[in-house]
Amino acid sequence: MRTKLIKIGNSKGIRLSSTLINQFDLKEEIILESTDKGILISPAKTPRQGWEEQFKSSVKKPGKVDAWNNFPNNFDEEEWAW
Repeated sequence: MRTKLIKIGNSKGIRLSSTLINQFDLKEEIILESTDKGILISPAKTPRQGWEEQFKSSVKKPGKVDAWNNFPNNFDEEEWAW
């Protein structure tokens, strides 16, 4: 794809087609990296992205949840107040 730089205030920018934006799931924030071949544009990942899926898959494994439920700690025994 070939495009032109456009003036934005005292700077310049580019327009990306909605096809590229949707294809690469670009949101409000992106990452720009300088490479030997040019500029790489990639989606910015949100903090803890994918953690929920990893947690759900880990608790499905036998023995994982039980191991944590039977692990004693001071908070459960001394610090809970209702």
